[in-house]
Amino acid sequence: MNRGVWMAVVAGLAIACTAVLPTDQFRALSDAHHYALMEGENATIGDYLNRKDFNSGLKWECRAQEKAPYPELFGMMDTLTALNNAILGNRGAYYAKREALLEAYPTQAQKGRKQAVASEADDYAFALDSLAELKANYAHWQSRYDSICNVHGIRRVTHAQYADSLLRRMERWQDSLVVQGRTIGKGRMLMRAADAEVSDPSYQQVYKPLSQMEKLHKQFQSQLLLVENQHGRFDRSRPDEYYYMGPYLVRRHDIEKTEEEIVEMGEMMERFNALKALFDAAYSEAGW
Repeated sequence: MNRGVWMAVVAGLAIACTAVLPTDQFRALSDAHHYALMEGENATIGDYLNRKDFNSGLKWECRAQEKAPYPELFGMMDTLTALNNAILGNRGAYYAKREALLEAYPTQAQKGRKQAVASEADDYAFALDSLAELKANYAHWQSRYDSICNVHGIRRVTHAQYADSLLRRMERWQDSLVVQGRTIGKGRMLMRAADAEVSDPSYQQVYKPLSQMEKLHKQFQSQLLLVENQHGRFDRSRPDEYYYMGPYLVRRHDIEKTEEEIVEMGEMMERFNALKALFDAAYSEAGW
């Protein structure tokens, strides 16, 4: 609750204890109370709406709802739904009472008005306490829901997020591609400067790993192009498109294939470095 609302509430309660309020001031006071309850709900209700959307999509994607952790997870969502409804109902009950008090207030005598103001203050205090208790309970189940998702690796990834992830990794592999090209270029220069015939066995021994590096470099470049094409496809997707990760969910073969290609690129880079080490050793042994 922001400072302005708290100031209004405190000031209103102080006035309620000492004076009879005109109708417009009583309404302003109860409006401030109602606003304070709404503001107190906002974060929890916002979380619930996002979580409900997440959970609905997860149910749709799940291919084995009877297997752990889904029965427990979806049961927790039912609990969160009940708590969300209770939070809304708490303010609704306060609102109904305050509307009844406001309707009767203009025609009441001084004593009746004092009782109405005091009753409204009690109703608000009760609603505020109830809200705090409901929010604490909601936060408990919210934390448990998140914990289960984290333990089982359940999450939702938008296509934009996946595109960003691909881009970061692509930039690293593009740098590796440049390093490969420079390494091969340096190797070629050394071979051209070598005082040896092409038919010389020592020349062939040194050239063999270099030729394998060149072949691997082309394969690496082709593999990187495939990943770049996948990045472009996800980058052009609608912002609201997404997929889920976790056990027993719909498989995304396109993503699995892309991730396999990225792993293969790492293995290619390892083989390239091993070939470079062979080239360096053979060149040193040739003594050119």
